[in-house]
Amino acid sequence: MKIGMRNLFQNLNPKEYEDIEIKNISVGEASLENVKSKVFQRINMEEDGKNKKKERRKAFKLSWVAAILILAIGTTAFAFSRPEYFKGIFGENAKISQENIQDIVATASNEDFIFTVESVFSDGNQNYFAVSIENKNGQEIGEDLIPMITFKIKEVEKSASASISTIGSDRINGPDNLKNKAYYITTISTSEDLIGENIELNLNGFFVEDENETNFLSDLENKLSVSFTIENNNENNMKTINIDEPNIIDGKYSITEMKISNLGLNLNGENAEKIDYIPTPNIKLKYKNGNIKDLSYKTNKNPDVDFPNARHLFHKDPNGDFKNTITFGELIDIKEIQSIIVEGTEYSLEQ
Repeated sequence: MKIGMRNLFQNLNPKEYEDIEIKNISVGEASLENVKSKVFQRINMEEDGKNKKKERRKAFKLSWVAAILILAIGTTAFAFSRPEYFKGIFGENAKISQENIQDIVATASNEDFIFTVESVFSDGNQNYFAVSIENKNGQEIGEDLIPMITFKIKEVEKSASASISTIGSDRINGPDNLKNKAYYITTISTSEDLIGENIELNLNGFFVEDENETNFLSDLENKLSVSFTIENNNENNMKTINIDEPNIIDGKYSITEMKISNLGLNLNGENAEKIDYIPTPNIKLKYKNGNIKDLSYKTNKNPDVDFPNARHLFHKDPNGDFKNTITFGELIDIKEIQSIIVEGTEYSLEQ
């Protein structure tokens, strides 16, 4: 049975459950019936002797809150584990990074919609947000509707927004089959490291995109915003190479730091002399089995590349330092990577 447990919160008055304290309940196997049985058992014990109809109704509501609290502090989701959201993007490979996926559950609603950030898969620069949108009026959210979602880092100067690139949203399968509820992966690449930052996602409306044109729908009258913090879940799936004595490339610039995760590669560099462009060095990944894959991005002149879904983000600071953020567009296992090759110079991940 697939259960959207958060939906049970929607009609509850917080005043009715703010003082409840449910402890030491062993649910056993994570199933709806087990949770209901254990929670009702505890509620009935605590409500024994109270026969007033009002208090029985309250106990019923509290039981569902308790069930949700139990899920939050120990059990797994009934039918939808964290990697499931990201299978539409990464396939079965999403399972190799299960420990790096963060459950968020940040939600906001107006009179028409409920907007929820369900989960986040991020290394700080490459960010995948699993979001759901539910029409409270029961109207279907069509397959051709694409949400207009914007993004910002709270408490950061506006000048920093130049380093942020919002890629877009792709519809995915969710844990339920409700026609009035849709799930998406919103992908954002940024040269700013978002780990520990206070993030805000905003739902502004929808648009329809077809082969001929993009038709924008009217904005939501009451836009929806959710905020949360991205945790650092990548200790075992990210490596950093600090280059103390960097090579000067083309006599103009050098790479000083590289950070690789299963989602992407980030280069920090500096200019040896003032140049107007942002350098794009040739970068390859060398695998332990001897394979070498080029990270060059796809163009009309270069259509056959090793990472066809890769995206490149470039950012240059006023002082001349630059950052190249490369999103693989697929998952790699960095345990299989031996080294990174930049303009012919090989940097080992084993150091």
